[in-house]
Amino acid sequence: MLEIELLGPMRLAVDGHARELPGGRLRTLLAVLATAAGQKVSVDQLATAIWDGRQPADSRKTIQLYVARLRAELGSDVIETNRAAYALQALPEQVDVLRFVRLLDDSASEPAVADERRLLVEALALWRGMPFEDLRSRWLETARAPQLLERYLSALERRIEIDIATGRARDLVVELAELTERYPLRESLWVRRLVVLERSGRPAEALAQYEVIRLLLADELGTDPGPELQRVHADLLAARPPAEEWRETQAVSKPQQLPLDTPGFIGRWPESHWLEECLADGRARRSVAICSIVGAAGIGKSALALQMAHRQAHHYADGQLYVDLQGSTAGANPIAPIEVLSRFLRALGAEPSAIPLDLDEATAGFRSVSADKQLLVVLDNAADAAQVRPLLPSGVACAVLITSRSVLSRIDGARHRRLGVLEGPEAADLLAQMIGKDRVEAEPEATAAVIRYCGALPLAVRIVGARLAARPAWPMQAMADRLADAQRRLDELEIADAGARASFAVSAEQARNSPDPLDRSAAEAFELLGAVDIMDLSPSVVAPLLDCSETVADRLLERLVDIQLIEAPVPGRYRLHDLLRLYARELAERQDEQTRTAALTRVLGFYLATVRRTLQLLRPGDYRLTRVAPEWHAGGLDFADDQAAVTWLESERANLAAIVRQGAAAAGRQAVQLTHVLFGFFELRGHWADWAELNQLAFEVACRDGDRLGQAQIHNDLGVRDWRLGEYERALDHLRESLVIRRELGDLPGQVASLVNQGLVYQWQGQYDEARVSQEEAVAISREIGDPRGVAGGLANLGNVYQRMGRHEEALGCFRESLAINRRQQDRKGEAITLNNLGALYERQGRFDDALSSQSESLAIYREIGDRDGEAFCLNDIGTVHRREGRNEEALQVLHRSLQIRQQIGDTHGQAEVLRELGMTAHQIGRTGQARVHLLEALSIFDRLRTADASEVRALLAKLEAGSTTD
Repeated sequence: MLEIELLGPMRLAVDGHARELPGGRLRTLLAVLATAAGQKVSVDQLATAIWDGRQPADSRKTIQLYVARLRAELGSDVIETNRAAYALQALPEQVDVLRFVRLLDDSASEPAVADERRLLVEALALWRGMPFEDLRSRWLETARAPQLLERYLSALERRIEIDIATGRARDLVVELAELTERYPLRESLWVRRLVVLERSGRPAEALAQYEVIRLLLADELGTDPGPELQRVHADLLAARPPAEEWRETQAVSKPQQLPLDTPGFIGRWPESHWLEECLADGRARRSVAICSIVGAAGIGKSALALQMAHRQAHHYADGQLYVDLQGSTAGANPIAPIEVLSRFLRALGAEPSAIPLDLDEATAGFRSVSADKQLLVVLDNAADAAQVRPLLPSGVACAVLITSRSVLSRIDGARHRRLGVLEGPEAADLLAQMIGKDRVEAEPEATAAVIRYCGALPLAVRIVGARLAARPAWPMQAMADRLADAQRRLDELEIADAGARASFAVSAEQARNSPDPLDRSAAEAFELLGAVDIMDLSPSVVAPLLDCSETVADRLLERLVDIQLIEAPVPGRYRLHDLLRLYARELAERQDEQTRTAALTRVLGFYLATVRRTLQLLRPGDYRLTRVAPEWHAGGLDFADDQAAVTWLESERANLAAIVRQGAAAAGRQAVQLTHVLFGFFELRGHWADWAELNQLAFEVACRDGDRLGQAQIHNDLGVRDWRLGEYERALDHLRESLVIRRELGDLPGQVASLVNQGLVYQWQGQYDEARVSQEEAVAISREIGDPRGVAGGLANLGNVYQRMGRHEEALGCFRESLAINRRQQDRKGEAITLNNLGALYERQGRFDDALSSQSESLAIYREIGDRDGEAFCLNDIGTVHRREGRNEEALQVLHRSLQIRQQIGDTHGQAEVLRELGMTAHQIGRTGQARVHLLEALSIFDRLRTADASEVRALLAKLEAGSTTD
């Protein structure tokens, strides 16, 4: 008989005898099969879990071999094969994960509180650590573990509720203090902690703890405490016992996501009546009502859906969910269902860490959450049925409104209604509502002509109405005369966006022929906005696009907002509606290719100059800065500090990706160099997917243009990416290829960079001899080309290798020579790095005073030059020295400062390093719970980044559990 435990390190027993499976992937295979004990698991799902989406070409055959090995270990009848799927022949009782879930399900249906508590305690006792904590599977980590953790915490909170209600509050004080330390941002635990403190006769302490969580939420998330915490706080301030209702609302989230109702909604009585009947029928039949509104662009689908949603919202007590799916949005991809599900689940109260990354898992989660709710879901601008199906709720009291350009016939149970143009009187009413009834009735023939030229398309009528409203002196006939030339295009109203295009042409033509010079300039600007593919605009980007000052660009953008050719969703950012984007692109394509290319080149130059400056702040002295052509150094934005630079980079991230894609297809060399200087941002923030995609595009351009230097740089940077992800062999392949190219070209500075990175990968693998050889060659080349800074940096790296090898005297010699060179060159950052490395060597030798002296000098330099990354790194090392000396409170103080900086600049790996040191320090002074929290957080990050540090942290956690002293 099998017994499998996964709620902590994997434990396996066969017929009562413990067994240890060899090989990480074999253990992952068993874990995935065990979590579905008795149920089939497809080969594709197994491959995803085992290889994290990077499976080999022969993954099916490899899985067959793994299954055969499992049968040899556990018994030939343990795993059943069924076509392209496998099933573990085990009962749920034999797997702790499934037993845990069953106990929780049983507890939820148990009417007797005592029995409910007994089942909860039994379930919670199964936990020995984090689920799957010693398995290397991103799928288990992201798709299964967060769900289990959320169920664990919810069960823990329910057990605490019962204990509070049965008079055991005093027994919970210590437990809740430890839990809030372990999960500091989980407000529901803080709610219970405050209640317990008050009921234990400690209201003043409860008030003090409220201040702790209030400040923590403000610092970490920039938010205030939620309604439950605020309610308990108010009760404490009023010196009254916290109300019992706090227990009733802790999981309730009622989203109200509908955009504002469309003002001036006119007509659509038959369609509105049909929608009301559909929704009422669904409520009467206790089934999900799915209503699909279909029609051409600009026909008013979204306006009708939102107007009906607002009118019917009171029937859906649990709120309304809304999303623009971007199915027909120019220049944008349809939003993936998994992204929408993530938004919906968060809106319904799910913890972000508990939201699955797998589409099937997330779909099931949404259906589970919505099963007993009354929700109205509006899916606007859908691309196709495949995008919509995962987003349908399961609750019989729910309803769905869908808008799309095509009939989604493959949505089971959906009812469809095609929307046509407005009736003549309705269009006239809409126009009268915008510009006044008197004005419309004064020129009935001209009004009829305007409506006819607009094709009675609501969007076109609204645009014309807005133009006329902005010009009250214009007669209706003037607008009719302007629209007359668009008659040829209005004949094609039923094809895609012809009606909207005609309306936009009227607006643009009106501005172009206006007596106001600003209008005419705005019209000219609009014709170039379509020359670039970026999603939203700012004056700083539009200025180089139009080859004007930022002040002028701002005035033109604001004028385009006034005449309703662009939108301003937030101050300082501008966006074209999807149809307007298509129209602007058509206008840009009418211009000569030289004009379009020049505009794109200027925008690329702006981004290249700006991103180059961010790299100067994030990585001062980085050799990539010298690889940017001098003509692209000028222009761009300046930033006060690295934090401001990173904030800008994040806000422009989608635009940067889009402009590199467009530039790769056109301007080539600029796109390659822009990708090079994005290195610092991608490395700091861990944007692995963008890093890979844009470098691949840049590599194709470099190959197309015969740019061998560019190819070498991209191999180098992809090697660093793979190293950071723990893909060491792939990283070495890239770095070796980079080195080969650079040797062919005689690029000695480039060879130094490749060798240094290669040495660092070897060092992380523990291959110190190979690391030493690489770093020694890097130093030799730097000496050969007379690059003293390269020599100093290489010696610092070589010293670190010697230090790891235990060759302390040689390490000391490298550091001293490096320090002397840096001081001669007045390289303050290089001096700071070497001083800190020297301090780390002294710490290893037990020379704590010398270590602190070197590191304090290093810290002063970092602060002097404003290098916050270096400051955080140095503070971490100072914390290590304090811990080694037994000065633990001082260690905690500097480590928390280091962590704060790492969080501010978004350095994920650096946060994990500090958390590891915090955990070791907390354990040293007997704060076991705090130590466990810090180490588990560090482990989670290291596992996600796939670094070798993860195994070290696991060893520390094992020692902690065994009660050993960590040093």
